[in-house]
Amino acid sequence: MALSNTLDAKTVALTASQVPTAQVAARPSWRWLAAWLLLMVLGAALLAGWRFHQLSQRFDDEARTLHRTIAQRVGQHDAHLTNLHAIAQLDDPQRATFRAVASAIQTFYPRIVAIDLMRLSPTPEVLASTRNASVAPPRLDVVAQRAATLGAGKAAMLDAPVGPGYAMVKRIGDAPLSALVLQIDAAQLLAPDGPVHPALAGAAVWLTDAHGTVFGGQPVDARDARERWPRTLGFAQSLGSTSQPLQLVLTRRLGWAELLPAGGLLALAIGGAALLWAVGSVQRVRRARREAARQAQELRLAHAMRVNGLGEMASGIAHELTQPLTAMLSQSQAGLRLIEQGADAAAMVPILQANVRLARRSGDILERIRSYVSQREPTVEAVALNALVEGVAELAQADLQTRGIALELALDPAGPMVRIDAISVEQVLHNLVRNAAEALQGQDGARITVRTRSDAAGAQVAVIDNGPGIAPEQLARVFQPFFTTKEGGMGLGLSLCERLVENIGGRIEVQSTPGTATVFTVHLKGAR
Repeated sequence: MALSNTLDAKTVALTASQVPTAQVAARPSWRWLAAWLLLMVLGAALLAGWRFHQLSQRFDDEARTLHRTIAQRVGQHDAHLTNLHAIAQLDDPQRATFRAVASAIQTFYPRIVAIDLMRLSPTPEVLASTRNASVAPPRLDVVAQRAATLGAGKAAMLDAPVGPGYAMVKRIGDAPLSALVLQIDAAQLLAPDGPVHPALAGAAVWLTDAHGTVFGGQPVDARDARERWPRTLGFAQSLGSTSQPLQLVLTRRLGWAELLPAGGLLALAIGGAALLWAVGSVQRVRRARREAARQAQELRLAHAMRVNGLGEMASGIAHELTQPLTAMLSQSQAGLRLIEQGADAAAMVPILQANVRLARRSGDILERIRSYVSQREPTVEAVALNALVEGVAELAQADLQTRGIALELALDPAGPMVRIDAISVEQVLHNLVRNAAEALQGQDGARITVRTRSDAAGAQVAVIDNGPGIAPEQLARVFQPFFTTKEGGMGLGLSLCERLVENIGGRIEVQSTPGTATVFTVHLKGAR
């Protein structure tokens, strides 16, 4: 009994002596756990912030890429309307040419779901259309009201959505009032060219106008999104189009799973040497991701450049063919009037010869564009610059006389020879003379001088007008694509001139002071 009591006493004493030791051992564990939890909280906060910044940057980059693509598409709509406007004015009662071109545009641009040519007064009537039964047309009275507010050759959107998107109206004439209607599927306009980038996966995308009207998507209430989700990414920017004043809007909701991925949390739980290894691994992964993102960005940029080139080529075709087609139409109408007045066949010879030259010129323009697409070098040969300028003056003389503008030639007596693509330089001079004529419209004593001169590098040809000049803030932008100061202008003429001259090794420059002469000078290489 005594032994038993002694053992029990020793056991109690031993147990009592072990309690403080266990408590001392437990204290470091709780401290480590507290430190680990604090490290996890801080690490999770840093991880969430880093992930948000990374996702936000990628989202913004991809949204800007999509914005550039959609802005280019919107610009193509104006180019198509300009092309169709020129064709709609041709003397074609059956509208066969209009239907053919409209159908081709609709085939290559599926987002354009319908193209209509309408007479709006005195009785509204659709003259030609590519619309099928599944596409609801806009109301003719709404189109007529909108067209009545526009100037001739101006384009604008209908205020309300039409079908799956919106419609553009371009006024053609006054008597009778007629218009072109281009109907665009906004969802197809917003569709990406390829697979959706992960940065935009699940994003809501739509277009909106100044009145808050939504096209092509379902807007998301940002306040509601913040209540249900920890973060919401957003992007909103105007497309920069006068005729289609739309704003592109994107929002994307981020969840905790994206901000705190399981792999990241697991990496945070590793301490000591494992943490250093994890940091090194993250750095390697980040480098690989940046390289993959860079390569993907280069591929997207190359594709965007091809799409932009296609849009510029289509706009260029419309812009360059407008002048010879308009001239042929004017010559043909003059011939019809001569026939109606009983003129003999000899009077028709100059008109037919002019039409032949213009038709050949149109063919040369198309051949040059075909060469550009197939990446063939331009045909560069020795050309007498004075003879080329005289040919341009002959073609432009009739139009300038109609406008009441005098044309003077100041040709170098030495007769400079240059190595050029004659069709390209001829088109450049036509554009410069036409631009000068439009700047001088309605001015008393209007005069255009075309001057040739030899220099050390070859020769110069300058187009000089005594018009109102160009403002200094506009002078630096005249060669930028889509920049224009003219109503109904496309802003492509001078950009194309610069490209054509640079393709043959030359350069073009402009000098102007408001209220004095404006001088466009083309520097060309001499023939050796």
